Amino acid sequence: MKTDRRTQFGFPWACDDGHNRRSRTRKRHIRHSRPPKIGAKVAFEARFGIETGVLQRIHQGLVCQAFVMTDGRVAMDYELVMGETSPWRDLDSVTAEERKACEERIRAAHEAEPNKDFREIPLGWNDLCQYMTYLRLKTAKDRERKKHGLMESTHPPILPS
Repeated sequence: MKTDRRTQFGFPWACDDGHNRRSRTRKRHIRHSRPPKIGAKVAFEARFGIETGVLQRIHQGLVCQAFVMTDGRVAMDYELVMGETSPWRDLDSVTAEERKACEERIRAAHEAEPNKDFREIPLGWNDLCQYMTYLRLKTAKDRERKKHGLMESTHPPILPS
């Protein structure tokens, strides 16, 4: 008695009929330019799935780019559904004026709506997240530099005999 191989193993997708089932369903790959153009419709990951918005402007933060939509929502660079993300900014390239400007924007956003949850103020929340990420990464980088600097100075040089 000849049995169907798919039913024999109980795996209906594991057939050996010479066809590749994946070739039957082809996905459309859409190439997007990086960064997206102003006025373009942009898809990004949100709390409850993928949302779209029309790009109003691109804001260069302390760590990475933020994309501001016309309705006020803000999407970080890594939240865009566009393939590769752009590299994060070198921490040493951030100037003191940029840090002060970011602090002022955070303070202004809080003073504009002091009774509102800060997470509901998209630009203020974006600046706060970028500032906190910058501080964390900068502190870790400085610690690592200090650690390597101390390691080099604590070992006596080996002199040839």
